Amino acid sequence: MKTILIDIDNTLLDFNLCSMESIEKAAAYYGITLPQNYYPRFKQINDSLWKRIEEKTLDIEGLRAIRYNMIFKEWGIDFDGPTFEKMYFKGLVESAVPVEGAKDLVKYLGTKYNLYAASNAPKEQQDIRLGKAGMMDYIKGIFISEEIGAPKPTKAFFDGVFKLIGSPDPKDVVMIGDSLNADIIGAKEYGMETIWFNYEGKDCDSPADHTVLTLDEIKTIL
Repeated sequence: MKTILIDIDNTLLDFNLCSMESIEKAAAYYGITLPQNYYPRFKQINDSLWKRIEEKTLDIEGLRAIRYNMIFKEWGIDFDGPTFEKMYFKGLVESAVPVEGAKDLVKYLGTKYNLYAASNAPKEQQDIRLGKAGMMDYIKGIFISEEIGAPKPTKAFFDGVFKLIGSPDPKDVVMIGDSLNADIIGAKEYGMETIWFNYEGKDCDSPADHTVLTLDEIKTIL
């Protein structure tokens, strides 16, 4: 193996903690009282919208336009969603809580392989957050679906990535990520070896070549 592609959110950076932090900061800024146990419903709606992005039925701008209007309707809050979205995004860009073991893993992989990050999220957001988390010294580059012109996990996304890294044999590339749909299934269909980071400890079958519950376990595979 010569090249590693690794997902960012809930693989290297704890999106759930970053997102909660950003929601609460934006709510405090606008004087909004959040419902108790608000996050599970946010996550459910947010995950459904990102799934639409993966399926190419929604783009990032569309998500930003509707996400908080949908969420506020669920929460019974009368506030303009896109306005809140701007403050939420500002907080998210500044939030870089690493997943346990992420920085050590990035340093380990970056000294042995050509290590790249791959994400559907906005480039500005991911560049800044990985930099704040101290991981960019070990990552050769970040591939963003907006720049590639297709979302992960489509074949077009991986075609674009492979062209940029010199068209290696897919068998010489490993994909690591927390999403079975966005990271594992698409990469496996493309011919890559796959490592599923079961970040949420789900009890389900995995099509991945390897499944780990902690990032440290990856060092025993690669």
